[in-house]
Amino acid sequence: MAPSRAPSPPVVPLSSNTIASTLTANPDLDAAILQGITKSLIETTKNHKFINKIQIQCLEQQIINLQGKIDNSSTSNTEALEGYEENMGQVPNFAIPIGEGLFRPAKYLKQLDDERVAGLAEGSGPGDLPWIANVYAQPDYRSNEPPAPLPPWLHSVLIGPLSAYHTFCKAVADLNDWGLLADIEQYHEADNHIMSAQAKINIYDCELKGLLHYCDLCEGWLEGAHLG
Repeated sequence: MAPSRAPSPPVVPLSSNTIASTLTANPDLDAAILQGITKSLIETTKNHKFINKIQIQCLEQQIINLQGKIDNSSTSNTEALEGYEENMGQVPNFAIPIGEGLFRPAKYLKQLDDERVAGLAEGSGPGDLPWIANVYAQPDYRSNEPPAPLPPWLHSVLIGPLSAYHTFCKAVADLNDWGLLADIEQYHEADNHIMSAQAKINIYDCELKGLLHYCDLCEGWLEGAHLG
């Protein structure tokens, strides 16, 4: 029976710096020690490869998680911003109050049917409510001239035939200035309300004159009957 061999001691991984220092300080090492150093270097290389593999797997998982968050964020923004468009100067001073006297600029805008505008700040999600406000034409500070009265032709367009008015509104809409367009539409609507109110006043005035005339007739009939 062959004699049993003593178990080999475990190989301890050594860093490359330690191995280099050992070889530099001991240039005459025997073969057994060099073999041990070689095994340690192999073991160190294996450990590095294993650690690198684990790190790569962790990084790949982080990338997958981040991509999922980006996809969810894109989906949420798409749902939240349905019907909205990016504010590219349509309403340059549209600001959303966030409390304590602070405001955030509106990143996305949506025109409403009543000439008002709904705004959302950047990063808004499906559960965020828009800030809704009236918008107005912005002063033009590029000119040093004082504001001049509207020319007669513009008055005619604003209160004139619908064909000319709609053509004018389409031309203004192409300027992408929502405040200017809102003021034009509100002026037109206000003029329509004025005309409607004036027509009602005229009707009531005619009714009032008729009633006054009828009262005069009644008074004459009573006098003819010597009621007094």
